Amino acid sequence: MEKQIVHLFVFNTLADWETGFAIAGINNPDLQKHPGRYRVQTMGLTAEPVTTIGGMTILPDITLAELEPSAMLILPGGEAWDAGKNAEILEAAEAFLQAGLPIAAICGATAGLARVGILDDKLHTSNALEYLQTTHYRGAALYQHQPAVTAGNVITTNSTAPLEFAYHIFKMLDLYDTEILEAWYGLFKTGDASYYATLQSLATPLLEEKMKATVRKQFKAELGRAKTAIAAQDYGTAWNALQRAHILGQRDAIPHTIAHWNMLKLAWKQRDFREVAGQILPALLATPLTPLFGQLRSLRGGKASVNDSGKMAISEDIQRILKH
Repeated sequence: MEKQIVHLFVFNTLADWETGFAIAGINNPDLQKHPGRYRVQTMGLTAEPVTTIGGMTILPDITLAELEPSAMLILPGGEAWDAGKNAEILEAAEAFLQAGLPIAAICGATAGLARVGILDDKLHTSNALEYLQTTHYRGAALYQHQPAVTAGNVITTNSTAPLEFAYHIFKMLDLYDTEILEAWYGLFKTGDASYYATLQSLATPLLEEKMKATVRKQFKAELGRAKTAIAAQDYGTAWNALQRAHILGQRDAIPHTIAHWNMLKLAWKQRDFREVAGQILPALLATPLTPLFGQLRSLRGGKASVNDSGKMAISEDIQRILKH
């Protein structure tokens, strides 16, 4: 499947945090309905580096002059909008809509859309109705007091709702199955760990696509061995099995996450709070970080109380399976 481009407009004073969830989800193939279907490409008015509100420097991949129709155009907020800048990109936004292509705007970018009349005839939201009225637009009657609104091919979002911004973008791009999207949103919106468990259960079938058959079979066997050992209160064997599972799954995000999640549960069962503390971040970050660093890290057992100098030796049988 040929990758489709999602363009992200970058400019001086861009609000870093407003597109974080969206960019991470689009670029990370894990859990996606069609993994790797999209990639984000940054686009600036010129080829010059830009500096965000947070002080980060971004070198645009392309310039506005090089912009071609794509899967979506994302317009972040930033102080430049209220200074009357970025007018050039608004012409591109209008061209996208005329071609039937979606655009997504948050915070100050919604005011930009209002200035050129894009919000005059469709439901929309922004930071506040009064904020948009300063643009003298004619769509006030269609303003919605909601964090985010999708109307046709236009997504508008309040500055305080980067999570909802991503949620609406993911729906527009049909990035995830509905159950996965709702569990993802529920987890980050509420912090309720039950949503994490739901994501784990939904992700498990994806192992069929992510792991070689022999590795997958042994990974499941180790999880089963750990479960049996825990039931028998043989925690030493359980930890050994989970560490072996971690080695087998460490370089694939979903099994890597599952291994740490089971380690976290076992540590809690034993009331080993030092290990619990050490497993929380790996359990939360394994999915987003494994695609970035998983292939670079040496294989290890994954137990938090064992540092890099004390890595678990990889048994010969696992070495054979991994090389199969």
